[in-house]
Amino acid sequence: MNTKENEKIKNEKSGGCCCSGKTRNTGNDLVAETNNTDLPLHVLAVNGASCGGCVGKIERALLSIYGVEKAQMNLQTGTAIVSGDVAIETLIRALEDVGFSASKAE
Repeated sequence: MNTKENEKIKNEKSGGCCCSGKTRNTGNDLVAETNNTDLPLHVLAVNGASCGGCVGKIERALLSIYGVEKAQMNLQTGTAIVSGDVAIETLIRALEDVGFSASKAE
């Protein structure tokens, strides 16, 4: 049995997802940090994220983009905040490449 199957069985038995009981930051830390920089700040509405594993996948995808300095996903609000000199279209495409739909947050 592979690791994903083991985790799925464990999660089904515990009644939670892979991040059950874990906490994530809210994204407010990044907003506060970037208020004092000249880097552009992008806010994305992200659809399809349902657990901490999704949050990690989203943050890794965003951080892998050249020009991105910081990225945080807020699961509760469904928003990702990105600090860096990068086009928002590039951020959206990166999220689509890992299975999430995204758009510029209004």
